[in-house]
Amino acid sequence: MKEKGFDRPVKYIFIGQPNTTKTSLARRAGLKVFETDGLTEEEILDIKFYPRDTDVIIVGGKWIKHQLEIITMLSKELKENYQLIQVRFTAPAYDTLKFIVERKSKDEARYDEGGYTVSIATPDRVLEVFLNNDDGYRSHADVIPDEEVDGFKFWLKMEGGKQKVFEVEYDQILFGFSESTQEDYSQERGIIVRAKLLGKVVFEVGTDNTDDYYPSYYLKWGEKGLEGALKESNIDEN
Repeated sequence: MKEKGFDRPVKYIFIGQPNTTKTSLARRAGLKVFETDGLTEEEILDIKFYPRDTDVIIVGGKWIKHQLEIITMLSKELKENYQLIQVRFTAPAYDTLKFIVERKSKDEARYDEGGYTVSIATPDRVLEVFLNNDDGYRSHADVIPDEEVDGFKFWLKMEGGKQKVFEVEYDQILFGFSESTQEDYSQERGIIVRAKLLGKVVFEVGTDNTDDYYPSYYLKWGEKGLEGALKESNIDEN
């Protein structure tokens, strides 16, 4: 891969402990990746098993114990034709939030007009949020009490159910707070969950206009909202 400032093609060597997002980040950047995990212990120190057309060589995983030997071998065999750059990963760059959206009819719902349930899982917390349609003119989001959330059913939904499971990567997450907004006019917003990645909001659920006569629930993830989640989940809004 050509990089400005180097007279030879650049080849990156990503090193670090397992589960430190090395492969995920490289692929997100559109780089061609080769992982040493796919080699046997006899092959990892034989340069013929390393493709020349890859941008990134992932060193670590199950062969972390041979990391120094692999790097020494790569440096010796490739330095004449490539500029080698080592990148060390020491901790996960982000966590993953998963969520599912389900429609609740009047008969199933906690309130008369029905709505939607958003089941949310982070690495250290699970919760369910009911998007309550109220009377059709007003709506709001409620956290379903923990004691009413069936943990086993929650796990089945996330891991083995038929529902569409959405995944959102984040590096910061906040729960249960309010804020004032300055859009068309000053208003209060109640946020149940807000997740950010690199300072940008990537997931949020709560109630808008909490201080107004017509509050409304909302779900935002990336550039999409509740309508997008319903469409991808094959859920009819009507």
